[in-house]
Amino acid sequence: MFERLGKDARAAVLDALQRADVQGTQVGAPHLLLAVVSDATCTGARLLAQHGVTAACVRASLAAGTSRAGLSDADLDALRTLGIDADEVFRRLEAVTAVHLADPVPQPRRWLGLGGPFDAAVNGVLQLSVREANVAGHPRVGTEHLLLALLQHIEAAAPWVPAPLSTLFAERAVGYEAIRQRIHAGQRRAG
Repeated sequence: MFERLGKDARAAVLDALQRADVQGTQVGAPHLLLAVVSDATCTGARLLAQHGVTAACVRASLAAGTSRAGLSDADLDALRTLGIDADEVFRRLEAVTAVHLADPVPQPRRWLGLGGPFDAAVNGVLQLSVREANVAGHPRVGTEHLLLALLQHIEAAAPWVPAPLSTLFAERAVGYEAIRQRIHAGQRRAG
């Protein structure tokens, strides 16, 4: 599959790997989305920029959907319904351990093939992006194909998609069909 990645798509995957490595996690779809939108020269980022979606607003939307220690707002609400004050738990843990759970020290991981560096969502995105390139008749997967695959996950409200990200994309009219049409319109003009 990786041999099908074009130069920009390969750079995006490598950027996502570096982002995950710094966090000491597997590569998740948010890492890949940030990698695509952060390279302003690639097709995927240019398509998003046409809708006013920048790396900064994607980063903010992803951060708004994740709270301390990797718990989402929904996770914290669930704890509250059980009578657990998560903020108080964090305060006590930080006081006892003097470690701030909100700012973990990144521990780079080296993957030895066990499960690989990609989580299930990224594996699905990569497979969908190859399919998108095939449908378009492109020999290589570009960042536009990665973006289309990511948009399918976002529109399906995949578990990795925080509500603020879905809202951002909906407010900016960024969807699979709109981006696909822009890609095909660009091909017709170029051809």
